[in-house]
Amino acid sequence: GFMILATLTIFIGRYDPGTEMLVGISLGTHGYGVTAASAVQGISICLRALGVVASMYFLAMNTPMTDITGVLRQLHVPELLVELMELIYRFIFVLYETMHRIHTAQTSRLGYDGLVNVYHSTGTLAAMLFVRAWQKSDRVYAALESRGGGQSVRTLAEEYESGRAVYLMCAAAAALQFAAFCMERGLAA
Repeated sequence: GFMILATLTIFIGRYDPGTEMLVGISLGTHGYGVTAASAVQGISICLRALGVVASMYFLAMNTPMTDITGVLRQLHVPELLVELMELIYRFIFVLYETMHRIHTAQTSRLGYDGLVNVYHSTGTLAAMLFVRAWQKSDRVYAALESRGGGQSVRTLAEEYESGRAVYLMCAAAAALQFAAFCMERGLAA
């Protein structure tokens, strides 16, 4: 929805009278509509944004958070930002688990039976989730303060072995495949 609204503002523009538009209307002294250039630009930006979102999802779904924050530390990203990322990541699951428990309890008491009950239960769930998140964050803050507070929150990253042997095997396999391709096509001398 966000990308559709963002690209609509690129597609539709205000133009001077006489500008050739694919689709448009005239209001007063200006025309509003879509030109060929704005359509190409809008589609291009939309596809780029989809590519970035797909790349972000690929990274997030295939890389453990401890590895991402470890790389960010190696890149000298400010420590406060990395720590906030780790705490927010942890709280996502805490909030989800809390919400799931409250929702299950409400469902078992027929809290979502009928439109009025749905509204009431959803409001109660949001309020209770906020209260429980506040309490949990207060306990985490107290725990951090009790161990010194000024220290950074560290997660232990895994130690990885060098993958040079795998790279060499992949290069050898690629060379064999290329040689087989050349022999099939009769490119080998």
